[in-house]
Amino acid sequence: GEGTTGATPLEPMEFSGALQPVAAIVEALAPFAQLVQSTLLHFEDKGVRHTGTTYRPISLPTAALRRLLDRLNAWHQDCGDDNEECLTGSGVWVALGAGGFFCSMSSRMEATRRMTQTRCNVLLCIRPDDWAPCFPKHLFLRGASVDDVLFPLGALFRVVRATRTVSSDLDPQNDARWPVVVLELVASSRLLEALELLEGRGELGAGELEAVLGSWVCSSSHSDEHRRLFAAGELLAHCGRPGQAAALMGRSAFIAEGRGDRVCAARTLLVCSRCHAAAAAAAPAAAGKGGGRDAQAAEEAARKAVELFVATMGEEHMES
Repeated sequence: GEGTTGATPLEPMEFSGALQPVAAIVEALAPFAQLVQSTLLHFEDKGVRHTGTTYRPISLPTAALRRLLDRLNAWHQDCGDDNEECLTGSGVWVALGAGGFFCSMSSRMEATRRMTQTRCNVLLCIRPDDWAPCFPKHLFLRGASVDDVLFPLGALFRVVRATRTVSSDLDPQNDARWPVVVLELVASSRLLEALELLEGRGELGAGELEAVLGSWVCSSSHSDEHRRLFAAGELLAHCGRPGQAAALMGRSAFIAEGRGDRVCAARTLLVCSRCHAAAAAAAPAAAGKGGGRDAQAAEEAARKAVELFVATMGEEHMES
C-alpha cells in the first residue's frame, strides 16, 4: 500500500485557501513523509525503541503558557497528582510537531545548552507513557545539539507535571537568568481513543473515521493485522456502525483462523455475530432484505464460533 512504499497518495489532498501557496511542496514531500513513517513502523515491529527520557526546549507565548498551567493545576485539583492513567477525554493533552514528525534530544545537557542559547522559556522532558506508550526512535547523528530522537506521526503527549525554575538553575554555566517552566510529558499512542472522542464531538467529516481506520489497519505488521481489524471493528461498533464493524470482525476472524489461532477466531466471530444482530435490529422495516441478511450472517457467525470452540477445546468447555 501507499503507506509502506512511500508512493504518492492516490487521492488528491485538499487545502484551504490560506494553505494553497504551500500545496505543491506538501504534495511533493508527501512520499518522503510516508517513507519515514513506514520506516519508523518497521523498527517498532522489530522491537527497536528508545525508552529513556528525551528533551526539547521551546518558546511559548506567556499567555498560552499561563493557560496551560492553569488547566494543569485545575486538573490536578480535581483528580489528584497520582492519577497516572488518564483517558484522552481528560487531563491536559498536547499535539506537538504541527501535524509532522516531532523531534527531541536524547541529551539533557545539549537541550539545556540550546535552551540558554535561544532563550527558550520551556523545557520539555518526555518519557513513554506507562499505558499505551509511544516509543520514539533514537537516530545516531553526527554533530552536537542535534534533534536525534524522532516520534512517529500521531503521537500524543500528556502533561504530567510543571515545575517553575530559572535558566541558571538548569545551566549553571550561563550567567543570565529568566523564568523557565519544566514540563514533564508522557508520549502515548491513543489513535482509537482520539478518533472516538472526535467522532463523539462531531468533528470528523463523512467517511473520515472509516478512512483513518482503514489506513491504520493497512499500516500494521503482518502479525498484528487481525488485532487491528478487531480493534477498528470495536470502535465502529461503539460509534453506531454495527454493519461496518461486523465486516471488519469477519476479516479479523478469517485471518486469525488462517494462522491457526482458532480460539481468537471463535471469540471474534461471537463479537461479529452480535454486530450483525445489532445491524439487523437497526435496519428499518422497509429494508427488510438487508436486515434479513444481517440476521442470517449473525446465525452463521455464531454457529461457526461454536464449531471452532468445540474443535479446539471440546464440547465440555464453558465457551462451547
